[in-house]
Amino acid sequence: MDTGISSYRRFLEGDDEGLERIIELYSDGLMLFIYELVRDIHAAEDLMEDAFAELVFRKGQFREESSLKTYLYRTGRNKALNYLRKNSLISFFGDSPVKEERDETQDIESIVLVRELRREMFDAVDKLKPDYRQVIYLLYFEDMSYAQAGKVMKKNEKQIKNLAYRARRSLKEILEKENCDYEEL
Repeated sequence: MDTGISSYRRFLEGDDEGLERIIELYSDGLMLFIYELVRDIHAAEDLMEDAFAELVFRKGQFREESSLKTYLYRTGRNKALNYLRKNSLISFFGDSPVKEERDETQDIESIVLVRELRREMFDAVDKLKPDYRQVIYLLYFEDMSYAQAGKVMKKNEKQIKNLAYRARRSLKEILEKENCDYEEL
């Protein structure tokens, strides 16, 4: 599986297909991550493109101290936060698209129930503090490790573990108040 490093090395050697592969690997996830921060699809697309442009214009600045994904997400996060500061926006997360796998044998009721449970989960996540929402998104929706999430959020691994613990605890409290059966999610 290509982690992007080999494509980045090809790009550094002048192979434009390496950059195309990097964009192919990370553009969708990066755009969704940025969208969750800025809540504006057009701005998210522009900021994602800016993150890739920075990779191009600062060729060689990525020193492989972290994964390329972490580097791009950190760059995207910084661009999103600058955008938010510039535009005085403070909303971080909201309705996140959910990939649903449908089994043809499932009946309509179970599909509707799963959708409703997921909607309740996303609504509860939306009520969390911004740092809690962000750590939940990175760890559970982007499947990042504590170390990777820490690099994106500019925090150490211990801080991320503490944030994740508090975020899960807050999320559980919100879900219990709303009588959501979160165990099924």
